[in-house]
Formats: sequence, structure tokens, C-alpha cells
Amino acid sequence: MSDGVKAERGAGTEELPFGAAELLSAVAGAGRVLDLGCGSGRLTVALARAGATVTGIDTSRERLEQARRRAGEGGVELQLLEADMNEPLPFGDGSFDAATSRLALMAAAEPAATLGALRRGVVTGGRVATVLWASLDLNP
Repeated sequence: MSDGVKAERGAGTEELPFGAAELLSAVAGAGRVLDLGCGSGRLTVALARAGATVTGIDTSRERLEQARRRAGEGGVELQLLEADMNEPLPFGDGSFDAATSRLALMAAAEPAATLGALRRGVVTGGRVATVLWASLDLNP
């Protein structure tokens, strides 16, 4: 399923993944953004292109390397860290103006605890925005 949103990538464009447009809108204007479970970096790069200073974390070294390549091709800088959302996040309280998570919360061992960690990582009044592909009853 396509949301029809395109983002520039290098000389061409690439279609943004499910939920990315909504997340970009939800955190628009935030200066420092954490992208939890950034994977190959499609949302992470789009956030940087929108003007944010972005830190992406993921457990997969392979996916982080894909994100590094995507950032290079897109002409943006990212901070990418290997980290596990099921462990304490490697950031102090209030380190970010906003946090995003596209689909990653579905894999969290304790989704409520992970959301709490994201909330603590964001400044007071900051935004935490997530997208899941299933209905609330399937994402307790």
C-alpha cells in the first residue's frame, strides 16, 4: 500500500513508506528528532531533509549501514546508533524536541515502557509520534 508521498533522493525521488508523511507532519518544526527503530533510514532521511537534526537508532548493523548509504545519497547528515529499544535508551532526559517510531513499537517487549522512555527523552512540551499498521486491539 502506498501513501503516494514522494521524497527527493539523490538525482531522483523515492516513495516514502506507510505512515511517514503523517510522522513528518506530526514533528514538523522540531529541531532535534529521535527516530526509534530507524531501519534503513527512509523516514530518518526525510526528517533531516525537512530540517531536523536526526538521531536514528536500530538494533541491526546492516540496516544502519543502509541508512548511512541512504543519507549519503540524499546529501544529509544523520547520527546513527546501534541500540535496543528494550534496554535503557542511551540518551538523557530531554535530549530531543520530538521522537518518532514507524512500526517499531510493535516489536517492543514492553511497548508502554518504550513509550515512557521516549517521553522522558523528549523535552517538556515535545512530541512523540508513532505509526502502527494494525488496529489498537491488535497493538495492546
